[in-house]
Amino acid sequence: MTLAVNKVTLVRKQNKGKQAALSALEQQIAKLEKLKLQYSLLIDAEDKLLCNLQARVQHLAQLENVQIEGDDYQKELLIKEFFETKLNRLILEYLQRQGYSASAALFTDYNELEAFSDDHVYRESSLIVHSLTQMHNCELALAWCHTNKTKL
Repeated sequence: MTLAVNKVTLVRKQNKGKQAALSALEQQIAKLEKLKLQYSLLIDAEDKLLCNLQARVQHLAQLENVQIEGDDYQKELLIKEFFETKLNRLILEYLQRQGYSASAALFTDYNELEAFSDDHVYRESSLIVHSLTQMHNCELALAWCHTNKTKL
């Protein structure tokens, strides 16, 4: 907000008139709307990641519940469910790493593994690898590095 006021003040000091001040304000409003959109997209992505993380923690908590509960049959069912989910996660990751994205998507839906799927990561990385190896173009890789520079 201060930036917008400073910009308008600067325009007025330069005696460029009301039209220039309005134009400067419109430019600042457009920038703020763009930032607002980017922020809302980041919040949505963060919420999705948080939900996935909670599902993964709940999955790990199943193993702890096995040790607490006393019924052997119940323990056996919980252990079976835990390891079945773990095996399905391993299969899903294998499919994703090998580039079988359509099969991985079907497997994810069939086994209800949406919270465990990092499909967006594998799709993005396969596009970058394809761009580098087949097209000999490093623009996508550099763009990814720029986007993720704080994490690198």
